[in-house]
Amino acid sequence: MEGKEIEPLVKAVREKGIGTVAMKIFAGGMQGNLKSMVSPEVSYPQAAIRWVMSNPDIDTCIPTLSSYSHVEEYVSASGRPLDRAALAVIRNYREQAHNLYCRVSCTECLSACPNNVAVNDVLRYAMYFEHYGTEKEAMAYYAEMEPDRKPLGCADCPGYCEKACPYGLKVKPRLLHSHDILTA
Repeated sequence: MEGKEIEPLVKAVREKGIGTVAMKIFAGGMQGNLKSMVSPEVSYPQAAIRWVMSNPDIDTCIPTLSSYSHVEEYVSASGRPLDRAALAVIRNYREQAHNLYCRVSCTECLSACPNNVAVNDVLRYAMYFEHYGTEKEAMAYYAEMEPDRKPLGCADCPGYCEKACPYGLKVKPRLLHSHDILTA
């Protein structure tokens, strides 16, 4: 679930007095690969933190920290309002990246897969490898997967998963690429 889909659930939880923590707020974590995500006013991570925290029903968020420099960058977003510059960065990222990453909570493609591949897990591990700088951990997670859940039969498949993906992700080539990098 993401964005507008999750808002009623977050509101209902808040009304019950339960605290909320937003995770996976960088939506694929590929801001380093999208050069237009650089803004002189606000970075994509800062904009994402400000966007998440602008929701009065969210208590806190857990951004990915892979270096000490992130601490200063992320803390500087704390308590700052969501302004036009931050919204422009968010919109730009969404336009460029919406069909480039798998939403971990989306399972639309799983039932379409005749090979029972754990699509969202495989693509999440590839995201850790490529965008989070945690190559060894990603490879270890992948190595622990049951072989029948890996994309070993995807090369000969017509790609039913792609047709099922509501975000237009090129799932089959991403799975094959993920297997290659995670087993190198």
